Amino acid sequence: MNLSSGIPKNSVPASITFIHTQFLLMAQDMERAVTFYRDVMGLSEDFSSPDWSELRFGDAILGLHGGGDGSRCQSGLSIQYEDVEQAYRNALAGGATGTQAPERREGEPIVLASIADPEGNVIMLTQFVGHACRGGLCDSVLTRTCHPASPRSGRQSHRLPRAGLFLRNRRRASPPLPGR
Repeated sequence: MNLSSGIPKNSVPASITFIHTQFLLMAQDMERAVTFYRDVMGLSEDFSSPDWSELRFGDAILGLHGGGDGSRCQSGLSIQYEDVEQAYRNALAGGATGTQAPERREGEPIVLASIADPEGNVIMLTQFVGHACRGGLCDSVLTRTCHPASPRSGRQSHRLPRAGLFLRNRRRASPPLPGR
């Protein structure tokens, strides 16, 4: 029992309804930040003001909060693209600073790059390229399921785990949030 709240540990009251996940970055110059994420990185602008802006990609929301000082900081944000090398070039041309050029990660199913946006936020850019399974490289990008095993290969079909939250660069409409 969590004594401070009276709620049993590992339980969620029925009255709490999850709406969405939002990722927050600080911005020194809101107009520059919105322009970068909208025009360069491909997010859709939902709302913009000098102190708070929201951009969206699918179901993911990127919140930009005014008051940043422009100093470089690790954000933890990762945006996944179909072509990370092109996304990296676009980011640099749009005012970002490269912190790591795109590189295939040994033993990992991604190509990884990182940039510092014009506000100083360091973000990762990734591309899912498949994972190594017993019979070679599986390239099941969209379904994240290995191809069925053949009787000769002995490979087993399996689901790929989702390791973390990514903003996936797929053009699809997202349902409007209540009250928007």
